[in-house]
Amino acid sequence: MGISIFVFLYLVVVLLGFHLGWVANPYDESRVLQIILALVLGLFYLFKKEKKEVTVDKTLLFFFILIALWCAVGNWFQVVDLILWLNLGLLFFIFNKFDFHSEVTRNSLILLIIFALFIHLFIPLVFYEFIVNGKFYSWQMNSSSIRILNSVIVPIFWLSFFVKRLNKYINILYPFICYFFGLGLFVDGARSALLSLIIPLVLLFILNQEYRKEVSKTFIWLFFAFITYQSIYYIYNFIHEIERSLNIARYSSSHRSEMWTFMFEQWKKNPLLGTGGGYLAQIQYQYGHHIHNVYLRLVFEWGILGIIALVWLGYHFMRLLKSSVDVVLKMGVLSIAIDAMFSGNFIYPVSQVICVLFIALTFSQMKTQVATNSKYVIKEKYLFLPIFILYCLLVITHLGSDIICVGCGSAEGRAAPFFWEHGGSTKLERVV
Repeated sequence: MGISIFVFLYLVVVLLGFHLGWVANPYDESRVLQIILALVLGLFYLFKKEKKEVTVDKTLLFFFILIALWCAVGNWFQVVDLILWLNLGLLFFIFNKFDFHSEVTRNSLILLIIFALFIHLFIPLVFYEFIVNGKFYSWQMNSSSIRILNSVIVPIFWLSFFVKRLNKYINILYPFICYFFGLGLFVDGARSALLSLIIPLVLLFILNQEYRKEVSKTFIWLFFAFITYQSIYYIYNFIHEIERSLNIARYSSSHRSEMWTFMFEQWKKNPLLGTGGGYLAQIQYQYGHHIHNVYLRLVFEWGILGIIALVWLGYHFMRLLKSSVDVVLKMGVLSIAIDAMFSGNFIYPVSQVICVLFIALTFSQMKTQVATNSKYVIKEKYLFLPIFILYCLLVITHLGSDIICVGCGSAEGRAAPFFWEHGGSTKLERVV
């Protein structure tokens, strides 16, 4: 499908740090482009000839109506949180239509892996600066204190693990991918991303004999990455005659436990409806503007709706585990799910898109059957259209002025991201 090129271009632009200048800072610009991406892909889908049908359960329709009603009474932060969830749903729906066996789509995924590897080649320069100046500078092309690419590495790692059996070039590059991806995560102290890689790899080694040799090699390269990373500290300590501990060896939780406890106490005041989407950003909470746990975020912010969503997601995850889909793809989805417990992979724009793309790739491998004798069988476009219209209306009414504001950026509060980089901002303002 040709529209996969739009997705590829979006991911490459963000990965390589291209700043188009549409919006003042890269994070806000990537958010605007993400919103537009769903609009463009949705229009392409609506004008495409397709006769596929789908069974619509009453509970799904009821769930959608509840969300629409909730949106009508919500404040700005609730509305944009709903926009984010609708964006993810629309992107998944469209990504799931991609022909992942086509040459265009497959080559796009291969190039995406190569570009992700390319940006890691700057890490040796980071090591040099650390030895000389004693500070780790950002190796990411979009330099920022927000380590958003850590959660991007997770699905791309599993994508490379899957593709290397299908493409000889990725198979050749795979040891370098493991080594440099590992270095990037160690340098950033990305405990959540590392944990989300290690647990599924261990499970894959234990449960699937076919992949044990490949998993063993993967761990060897990751171990070499850790040895390299640790050696840099020893060299620095030796040259400067001081003792400095590893960045990865931190014992704090980055205040996650405080955020979770605080949100739990707020949720108890109204457990049925929750605190409302984007609650931490709305009050500009001191430790962060999102909870760093997508599951608690759904429950605490959306109440009963979030619980229903979690049950629905859990049901489809169990279907995936029982399916005949390649176990590597299953472990990739599990890895994303683990990372979602401790990170903002479903908050940051580029990590949202790449995670949804990988999940869509995985679920596209499942064979679906439609009960044609059901009276609730309708064309997919009839289900897609009202959701897409709602998404368009919300974007136009709440974000329209931001999208067309060239050279603007978020500025209110501190640079702790939620929807915009400054999570407390409700509008993009012109930067002087």
